[in-house]
Amino acid sequence: MNRMADVLPLETMLLHLKMARWLEAPAVAWDPVVLFMPWTAKLREDARIVPVFERLGLLDYWRTSANWPDFCTSEPQSVCAQMKGK
Repeated sequence: MNRMADVLPLETMLLHLKMARWLEAPAVAWDPVVLFMPWTAKLREDARIVPVFERLGLLDYWRTSANWPDFCTSEPQSVCAQMKGK
């Protein structure tokens, strides 16, 4: 029996649970700058990040100014198309 195969799915499930709780936490509980770090690129592919951007007022800013974040260009898998309404 491969012990690593038994452990990995549990670790993956815990990671998803932690990410879901983090996304639902109020923005004052964490520094929003982490949303734009290279190591959070996978987070920007998750549609659950869009309400976080809305709560921070970023989505309104990006839509009204048309000044989209750099990750919209550099990360084709990000939620940018969804945020732009495409």
